[in-house]
Formats: sequence, C-alpha cells, structure tokens
Amino acid sequence: MQVLSMMGYTGTPIGQLHNELFRAGGPHKFPYCYMDAKTVTDLLHSCGGVVVLAHPGQYKADNVMEMMIEEHMLDGIELNHPRNDEKTREHITSLCKEHDLFMTGGTDFHGLYTKTPYPLGSFLCPKEGLHRLILAGEQANKAFYEKHPKFKK
Repeated sequence: MQVLSMMGYTGTPIGQLHNELFRAGGPHKFPYCYMDAKTVTDLLHSCGGVVVLAHPGQYKADNVMEMMIEEHMLDGIELNHPRNDEKTREHITSLCKEHDLFMTGGTDFHGLYTKTPYPLGSFLCPKEGLHRLILAGEQANKAFYEKHPKFKK
C-alpha cells in the first residue's frame, strides 16, 4: 500500500483504496484456513522453536490460555504488551510462576500505519524472561540438531 501511495494511486496507505482492495469479499482478500493450535505448537517445537503466547489480553479467553498450559503447548507468555491490562498481567505472572513458563514483552508493531503505534522497545521483556527465552531457544535448537544431524552446519 505504501508503494501504491508513493506512485500516486492513493493519498494514504491505509484508507479508502486499502479498504476497497482488502475488505471481506474484496478482490484481493483471499480465504485462509488456520491450523489448530496443537498442530502449530507441535510443529514449532519439532523444528527447534520456542512457543510464546502473544498478547493474551487481546483474546479475553483465559480458559484457552490455561488449556494451552495444561496441554504443554507453551514455553512462555507475553506479559508486557499494550493490550494487557493490570489484571491480565497479574494473571499471566501467576500462571507463569505456577507452571515455570517465562514472560516476554512486545509492542505488536506492524509498521508505521497502525492506528496506535508503539515504538519498538516500549514494552520490554522482563530481564529474567529474556534470559530464559534465550536459554530456551538454545536448548530447543540443540535438541533439534541432535535429532536431525543432517541439518547441522
């Protein structure tokens, strides 16, 4: 959309033309199908990835977060995020301590044209969470390469 704006097709990257092109049922809004969460988290773990539930305060579904924890689908939960209110942060902190998950942070930055932009670094990962995230990534990668030596550098 920024390129179309720069070429003079529209005055604003996110505006009327964007809505016409990408509205539900519009010419460039393609159907998509999401995989179920268990399949996705299993796939990520099998590839040496670390799974963090992003901005749980947006979903307003504590039961889903708790089910994902009980099913061992998560390694961490995003604590510091603009959509996580104090009650949500307290709940996340409690769950992470109880289930030995780490906590992260993030702005959910999607570019310059968001309705409420938050600069990168506005919602930081707690120091302990950062160290645990790095360690979890190293351990997950090590386990992956031990199972799949043909991918080793």
